Amino acid sequence: EYGYPKAVLEHEVRNILDLDDLLPEILDRVFDVFPKADRGFIMLRDREAEQLIPKAVKRRRTSDLGELVVSRTILHQVLRRQHAVLSHDASEDHRFREGRSVANYGIRAMIAAPLVWRGEPIGIIYLDSPGIAAFQTEDLELLSGLAQQAAVAIANARLHDELLKRQRLERDLHLAERIQQSFLPRGLPSLDGYAFAAHYDPAYEVGGDLYDFLTLDDDRLAIVVGDFAGKGVSAALYMARLTRDLHHLALAEPSPSKVLARLNGAVLESGQDDIFVTLTYGVLDRRTNGFSWSSAGHMAPILCRAHTAEALHDEAGLPLGVMPDASYADAQVELAPGDAVLMYTDGLVEAMNSTRDMFGVSRLLDALADGPVGAEALLERAITSCARHVADAPQFDDTTVVAVERVQSESTGAG
Repeated sequence: EYGYPKAVLEHEVRNILDLDDLLPEILDRVFDVFPKADRGFIMLRDREAEQLIPKAVKRRRTSDLGELVVSRTILHQVLRRQHAVLSHDASEDHRFREGRSVANYGIRAMIAAPLVWRGEPIGIIYLDSPGIAAFQTEDLELLSGLAQQAAVAIANARLHDELLKRQRLERDLHLAERIQQSFLPRGLPSLDGYAFAAHYDPAYEVGGDLYDFLTLDDDRLAIVVGDFAGKGVSAALYMARLTRDLHHLALAEPSPSKVLARLNGAVLESGQDDIFVTLTYGVLDRRTNGFSWSSAGHMAPILCRAHTAEALHDEAGLPLGVMPDASYADAQVELAPGDAVLMYTDGLVEAMNSTRDMFGVSRLLDALADGPVGAEALLERAITSCARHVADAPQFDDTTVVAVERVQSESTGAG
């Protein structure tokens, strides 16, 4: 007997919450209890890989620089049965005859105990010695008791680490949310003869959608709706950069397709291989009442007229950031009084109900055609009809909808 109270380990390590500091400290205390132990280590179970990973190693002799090898047979037996194992001479122990490393590496006396937390094995603590019978039968109970305390300390350290990671993630999400909100429009634009409506609903704290209005001159307004394949702070920062580049290019290029081509080059130059963007960029001209647009892998705008709604034909190019020198095409439609255009992201049409049936473009067109044409009314029907279809099913993607209407003048009438 070593006369070492088992509570001492708990007292020594209970306030250590960093796993990298905790595990060597546990081994130091265990070596104090077992002076005949020559080598020892702690291995923790990797839940995803379903294997034991060495996390801390200790050698009593500083001159011992040899490779520390242990029998997998011993480890598997301790982990599978969840109780401590002792061998006075492992090389002659019939339980480990299938384990070649036991004999090959001169393992003699060894003792090992499982680290168990709430009935689940989370690792192993192992000691061995080149001397025969270095450990006694009563050492099994002692090491098992120490292993129980060590398992509690390790579990607490892991929980603390998870808490810190969660707190960092929450801080990142709040930061990303503030960044994103800072460049979303603060209100709707004002353009004589036109009315606007917009809806933005992120599925999580930080969305991947974007929409914007850019005043080009007194008569022209650019409208942007896009979807980022990325989340979190990096995506929010990247979205801010892309919005800045888009503002610059929109003022420099009159053609929507040329704006997208140059923006695609800017995306590729950024070197962000894990982020790409689908986007529709449109320009509304009050002088001609024309709406011209170009699409980078995005859904076509929808033209709404009295009791009709149709997806406008366009030649959607590749998403931004996929291929250098990608080409984009312009499309245009003239808006008569009372006409409206709806732009949206895939979160609207790909929203699914509890049976995984998507809302779809067809249902959206039916909803838009079933009622008065007007920016606010169209947006309201698009959102409510989708929500009615989805019902109580969870939202998995961001939803953005922008509507622009050429208002009816009093002289024109209701038509």
